Amino acid sequence: MSAATVLARYRHLEHVPKLATEWDVSVRGALRLATTLAEQRERALLFRELATLRTDAPLGVDVDALRWRGPRAGFTAWATRLGAPQLHARAAALARATALY
Repeated sequence: MSAATVLARYRHLEHVPKLATEWDVSVRGALRLATTLAEQRERALLFRELATLRTDAPLGVDVDALRWRGPRAGFTAWATRLGAPQLHARAAALARATALY
């Protein structure tokens, strides 16, 4: 709850002052939270980047080429190894249903 309060106040990780004494919001355990944030700031920024949907990544192919057209060769064997041989029938049915779109 404390971290959520701090983020709600400052909106972005980069805007949170490094020292709890500089915060203009009161939270329980502020000193410990500020210490953890300082120690883990780079990691938090990395996780945010990993969770961000990128719209500028080059695909290198036509978007229609990415369309799923059903299970590929070898899918039946893979599903059987997983102990779920019915997956192939379900995937094939889904492919037929989505081919209408």
